[in-house]
Amino acid sequence: MNGTIDSDLINDDYDINKYYFNVDYRFNSEDSKFGIASIMGFSYMDFDNKLNLDDGNGFGMDLGVRAFISQTDNYEYGLRLISTYNSESPGAILETGLYFKYKLNNGKIF
Repeated sequence: MNGTIDSDLINDDYDINKYYFNVDYRFNSEDSKFGIASIMGFSYMDFDNKLNLDDGNGFGMDLGVRAFISQTDNYEYGLRLISTYNSESPGAILETGLYFKYKLNNGKIF
């Protein structure tokens, strides 16, 4: 498989759907207001037909990191950076974004 994309495909909009299961491991203490965690997981991606790949979907592996600030026990926000290595894409796919997390009932079931 060639690792280059034709110049006419670079300027097109195409759909990429990703379904994933990731786990993270926090490096510092739960008592700390600031945190950093590693992210690892698996994903399934469905690519648009305009990309001319052999198969329009494939499984991949996700590796990443997240940095966050915990305001309270229930609320935190931060930045996620995940790189997906997929069996069908000609290279890695980088995903970045802000995230917000709010735990209802402080994570208790009842």
